[in-house]
Amino acid sequence: MNEKQFGSYEKSGASTLKMGVKIFGYAVLSGVVALMMFFSLNMISNGLFSTPIGYNRCEKGPNGEKIILETVYYDEDHPVGSEKETGDSETRFNETIVGAKNELSQVMIVVFDVIEQILMLAVLYVMCGYYVYREGDRDRNLEKHHDRAPTPWRGLWIGLIAFLPTLIPMILLILGKCGVNAASAQSIYNLLTPCFSPLNNAIAPIAQYTTATMLEAWQLILLLLLPMTTIPVCAVSYTLGHKRVFKKLLKKKRA
Repeated sequence: MNEKQFGSYEKSGASTLKMGVKIFGYAVLSGVVALMMFFSLNMISNGLFSTPIGYNRCEKGPNGEKIILETVYYDEDHPVGSEKETGDSETRFNETIVGAKNELSQVMIVVFDVIEQILMLAVLYVMCGYYVYREGDRDRNLEKHHDRAPTPWRGLWIGLIAFLPTLIPMILLILGKCGVNAASAQSIYNLLTPCFSPLNNAIAPIAQYTTATMLEAWQLILLLLLPMTTIPVCAVSYTLGHKRVFKKLLKKKRA
C-alpha cells in the first residue's frame, strides 16, 4: 500500500466515523418525530373513534395529583350535559369534571398501532437511508476521479457506528432482565427506542410484563434485535447509492 492509498483510507475512516455520528443524530431526530407522531395519532384516534359515556368527578391530592372520586355514567338520571361541580364555594374540594370516554375496540387499537409503526419506521429508515445513499453516490464520484480508494463495506461501518449508542438502553434492558432496576428497565428501553414503541409493546406489553425479569428469552431477543435493523438499512442504502440504482431507474423510466 503506497502513501497515497494509505492517506485515502485514513480520510475514509475519519469520514465514516463522522457520517456514523451524523446518522445517529438523524436517528435521534426521527425518534423525536416518532414521539410527536405517536401522541398526535393517539389524540386523533381517541377524538374520532371514541364517544363520551360519562364523566369523572375528581379532586386534587396533597401533591397536586388528580384523584378520581367517582365515575358517573350517562343514563336517565344523569343525561348528557349533567356534569356539574358539587358543593358551594366553601365546601368544594377543588373538584373538576373530566369527560370519560369508551375505549377503542381491540381491532381499532391494532389498526392504529400498525399505522403508527409503519409511519415511525418510514421516518427512521428514510431519513437515515437517504443520507447514507447520498454518501454512497458521492463516494462513487470520488473513486471515479481516484480521490478515494474503494470501500465497499463503508455503509455497514456507518450503520455500526450509528448503532453503538443504542447499546446503552440494550445493556440496561439486559441488566433489568438480570434483576438490576427491573421495575423501570423496560420503560426506559421503550423511551430510548421510540421508533419501535408499538412493536415493543406488541412483543412485551408493559401492562402485562411489569418488570424486565418477567420477559421470556424470545421476547428479550426480539426487543434487542429491533434497533439493529438500522445497520442493514445503512449498508443496503450505501450500496444502492454507490451503484446509483435510483438514477438508473429514473433514466430507464424517462427513456
